[in-house]
Amino acid sequence: IVLILLAGASPAWAQLSRIGSVTSLVHKDSIGAPAIKGTDSNWDPVNDVYLIVGAYGPHFGIFVNRFGIPVTGFFFIKQGGGGSHFPRARFSPHVNGGAGGFLVTWAEEGPAGQHSLHTRIVAYPGILLGAENIISDFTSYPWLESGAAIGYSPASQRFYVAWMTYPTASTAPAFHLAGRLVGLD
Repeated sequence: IVLILLAGASPAWAQLSRIGSVTSLVHKDSIGAPAIKGTDSNWDPVNDVYLIVGAYGPHFGIFVNRFGIPVTGFFFIKQGGGGSHFPRARFSPHVNGGAGGFLVTWAEEGPAGQHSLHTRIVAYPGILLGAENIISDFTSYPWLESGAAIGYSPASQRFYVAWMTYPTASTAPAFHLAGRLVGLD
């Protein structure tokens, strides 16, 4: 019976579709960065676009349509300051008064290993909502070799951000996982 069911199954479209050509979206020189250290993307079904984020020093974003064609120019989510690394983005339909938007996170270098994990809300077409926030504390500096994980609950309308920490004098030599609930604002 299983063989009969599998014989009648058709493959998923994604398995049949061809990958399109690669499009250069942002060049490191256009943002004043020595390189780009980490990228992420996430889908906005409300506006039918992807947000692509990258960072290394400045932190930037750009929106592309379902064909990978830019529909905005790049915009800064954060300019200057310490080195930004490994950004992440997660969509919520509840952000921006129900118009949808993204929680964007990134790790930022600080003095003497005192790194911090930052967030900002971004909405299409490149609107920065609210201020930049630091969600880590003095016992949970983010490790700068990977991005934070972000989950979103439509039921509670909150994000949960989790990250691996960098050992400090109070935690050394132990690494540990840290996490924080983040609201829509």
